[in-house]
Amino acid sequence: MYPKIICIFMTIVCLTLYSANASAQVLEEPVPYIKSTEQWSVQLSKSVSENLSNEKPKSDAYNEYSLLIRNTGEARNNVTVEAYRNEPNSHTKYGLWSSSIGHVQSGGIAFEHTNLPVGIMADTLLIDVMWEDSATKNGRKFKQTFAFAVNR
Repeated sequence: MYPKIICIFMTIVCLTLYSANASAQVLEEPVPYIKSTEQWSVQLSKSVSENLSNEKPKSDAYNEYSLLIRNTGEARNNVTVEAYRNEPNSHTKYGLWSSSIGHVQSGGIAFEHTNLPVGIMADTLLIDVMWEDSATKNGRKFKQTFAFAVNR
């Protein structure tokens, strides 16, 4: 009788500890968020200006992020970077900004934004990097999209 009770008690304790540990691992992703491809590395982190000044963002309206895009592949021409956010209960993505950069050398920083406000209702930030290939005669266009989960 006692061995069965002890066995049941130990099983309940083990299952409780295991489920608590699993939920703790899912709650938070590491900051900064870094996503990379063969051509680009995009890093989203806490706002640099938030760390340097005493002014805090309006926490009831938006959160601030810092964005760094680095060219990890070959040099590219006519590079453009655009940012979009989503809105709850909508399939539409809202543009935050668009920046035409031009030529970006291999290994160079293509774009840096130190104070990127994203509304607190948004849960996804999309960064589109577009460029043209100089190897082809007409400059074939390419695009890569990087999606980041924000405000979670």
